[in-house]
Amino acid sequence: KIDVYTTCAWVKVNAERYLFAVDLKHDVIHEKTSFRKFDSGTVCITLTKEDTGTIWGELKRTGNPQEIKERREASVKDREEVYDRRLKLRKTTKEAEEKRYFNQHWDIEKGVRKEVEGKVTEEFERETGDLFVWEQAIEAEEEERKE
Repeated sequence: KIDVYTTCAWVKVNAERYLFAVDLKHDVIHEKTSFRKFDSGTVCITLTKEDTGTIWGELKRTGNPQEIKERREASVKDREEVYDRRLKLRKTTKEAEEKRYFNQHWDIEKGVRKEVEGKVTEEFERETGDLFVWEQAIEAEEEERKE
């Protein structure tokens, strides 16, 4: 199993017995970073430079170890914040979709209910009218018998 973790300033590849970690000389666009794992245990990582006009000359950042560590930690924090925002957006979007589906279903149910109620009212009025006609006919027959 191979795990790949990247930020805009740091790349870490962790395999069962191996660890590769490098603080990048310059920043990359994390959202455009991609990697592919091969069955042979090889990993191919593609990074897009933030400043495409810069020629790095070397991959690894050098300098003050404390500054490099702070830069790495800041990039990890930024990546986690971006992840959290996306997760919240996904949750909000899902909730909005569920609400929309519920309202859509509710509108369909209301339409069906109105249609059924309309048919019941129509049938009731028709039957009431027929009953009234029937009552009138019986009363007319009774009047004729009395005469």
